[in-house]
Amino acid sequence: MHSTQTLAWLITLCSCWALIGLIWTIQLNHYPAFRHVPPEGFGVFHGEHTRSITLVVMPLMLVELGTAAYLWLTAPGDWRTIVSLGLVVTVWALTFFVSVPYHSQLGLSKADVAVEGLILTNWWRTATWTVRGSLVAWVVWEMLPRA
Repeated sequence: MHSTQTLAWLITLCSCWALIGLIWTIQLNHYPAFRHVPPEGFGVFHGEHTRSITLVVMPLMLVELGTAAYLWLTAPGDWRTIVSLGLVVTVWALTFFVSVPYHSQLGLSKADVAVEGLILTNWWRTATWTVRGSLVAWVVWEMLPRA
């Protein structure tokens, strides 16, 4: 493995695990808290949530996508790079085709069905990122020198 590939795996390890920490916090704490925000204050709350979380999540997601694409381009026949990129694409698809529409609904008004749908469907993103993080951690573990 080339040193640039090793660096890319290390960068993707860091970005992926940062996102895993965030998604589990969102899944177990933040999204369920949406249930307890009164409808009259929900619009302001949701708007602030959306703006602030995007500032944290989007740069990490872009790094993750960039490193996954780089690793696939430099080792296209390696099943690890194919699976890794596939999991990133899955997270992006779930984010933009499932989560964003729920957030768009919630940006208009608090709807309990949208809150519950967001919580339920976000488990797919949480699981996908966790699986990807496990794969990336295993790849990096395998790269470590053995005594």
